[in-house]
Amino acid sequence: MSRHDPPKQPRSERTQTAILDAAERLIARKGFERTSVSEISLHAGVTIGAFYGRFESKEALLQGLLDRLSQE
Repeated sequence: MSRHDPPKQPRSERTQTAILDAAERLIARKGFERTSVSEISLHAGVTIGAFYGRFESKEALLQGLLDRLSQE
């Protein structure tokens, strides 16, 4: 699975959604540069490994947020 493909398993989809939701809230409040992967993971209720299992980097997460916004 490419990191930009949507997850195929429901649990994986829920994890990715939780990460994106947490990132969106934190970045809106603190800004991209001041928001850490560990903070996003904590607020999403997932491990840092789960974060990196879905996004290669914080920049890839930003692309995921932009992709999600363009779909809405």
